[in-house]
Amino acid sequence: MNVLIFGGSGFLGSEITELLKQKNINCYSASSNNLNSDYKIDISKIGSFDKLPKNFFNIIINCATILPGKDFLDKENLDNTYKTNILGTQNICNWIKKQSSVDKIVNCSTLVVNSKPWKISITENEESYCHGNHIVYSNSKLFQELLFKTFSEKYSIDLAQVRFSALYGNKMPKVGLLWNLINEIKTTNKIKIKNSKNVSVDFLNVIDASKIILNIINNKKALGIINGASGVETSIYDLGNIIKNIFNNNNKPVLYNKEDQNYTVDRSKVSVDKLKEIIDVSKFISIDEGIKKLLDHNEIKY
Repeated sequence: MNVLIFGGSGFLGSEITELLKQKNINCYSASSNNLNSDYKIDISKIGSFDKLPKNFFNIIINCATILPGKDFLDKENLDNTYKTNILGTQNICNWIKKQSSVDKIVNCSTLVVNSKPWKISITENEESYCHGNHIVYSNSKLFQELLFKTFSEKYSIDLAQVRFSALYGNKMPKVGLLWNLINEIKTTNKIKIKNSKNVSVDFLNVIDASKIILNIINNKKALGIINGASGVETSIYDLGNIIKNIFNNNNKPVLYNKEDQNYTVDRSKVSVDKLKEIIDVSKFISIDEGIKKLLDHNEIKY
């Protein structure tokens, strides 16, 4: 088995690459901005694929993506998202079309291709029209899924598309909800969080995400859309208390929650029934254990 990972030097891709190599699987990474990659490939440029060997790879894993974060009216964000998430996907398909060796594609997608608030429990069958501040990212990933699906059906190639929930881990960027709460709890005595009991997240450690991918490439029946989640729903309020209780100090901050009466409940209750057929989710890293690993890796005392 020869595996090629597009975006193999990124947050998720590097974890998958490391795990596959530990399992003695022939694994190669392709990335546009990392000298440690086996192939320096800009997937937005079809000519860049000429660097890859022909008819060599059996499994293609796509982790290359532009993540959300910038305003949906930002032109640079739109251009970059298009080049990577849409044009890059089309180029990957055009390259695979010329390879006789590829048996399976594994695409790393996201649960936010479904518009929030999600149904309870959200399954792999939900289809919705994405809207909100992340429409550029969400719809680019939805288009990506549809492009891979259409391509794989036309050329009879197995396809698995993993819709990941909120990935976190030791090497994650120090931004976003989790890091904001950690930094506030470290430095503040009183923390006010609005609607924290009405918003929940399904956190999945990137280590477990890589194990999901490993099991998918080793399981011929792991096909179609698969929710990549822990199956554990954690409210923002509970998350704050988990972090607060991890820090071992005498002046633990007090969390104040204020609910808006008209606020729409935004839950992340994700069905992992299909995932359980592929991997034992009960062995996933718990959120409190994962946060401790995150703090240890970043040398933060608690």
